[in-house]
Amino acid sequence: MTTTEAGRRPGRGRPRVVTREAIIEAGIALTLDEVTVQGVAEILGVSRVALYKHVPSQDALRLLVAEGILERWSPPADTEESAEAFLLSLAVSLRALVSGHPGIAGYLSRLQLGSRVSMARFEETHLGLVRLGLEPWQASWMASTVAQQAIGVTSVFGSEDSRAHREGVLAAMAEEFSVFPIKHVHARELGDDAVFRWTMRGLVRGCLAQLRDDDPRPGSGRAEG
Repeated sequence: MTTTEAGRRPGRGRPRVVTREAIIEAGIALTLDEVTVQGVAEILGVSRVALYKHVPSQDALRLLVAEGILERWSPPADTEESAEAFLLSLAVSLRALVSGHPGIAGYLSRLQLGSRVSMARFEETHLGLVRLGLEPWQASWMASTVAQQAIGVTSVFGSEDSRAHREGVLAAMAEEFSVFPIKHVHARELGDDAVFRWTMRGLVRGCLAQLRDDDPRPGSGRAEG
């Protein structure tokens, strides 16, 4: 063994340092859908037994990685000029979050009580809307509604498989139908980002307008019908 080779190797018996940040980085590299104790241990170069000293189970490992992803997510700042602009920024940032981290949509939809990270981040967005002039109940309804739609639309329609499937359907149906394909053809030309923004802008404007004359709170007498 040369001196150079020896210098590159850790001392015999020296344990690798396993940190929370290292575990999260390894989990993100695998993607949340594919996170396993074995997979993370292999990336870190440690045994499963060593990793279990830091996370008690597979579920705990996935929760830890999800927390790490959410901690790195940047919700919109309340320096936006209006609630509408803030909510559109929220939708766009959630789209990027879900697109960039397969599996995080399921974590967000379940609102796991084992972690306060996602709840704390969304509380930030709700309070941002309050500072922009919405009442707390309005902020809660608007932020939750926009988040649910942005996460759902992105997770269902935002994948490459979904886009490829739609392209195949359109190609097969183009000559048979005259109205149905129009929006899809326009969407292909505009691009997914522009279509998403148009859709979410309509949702935000419509729901903000609806709050003025349709109070959804129980007992208000205006939420039904």
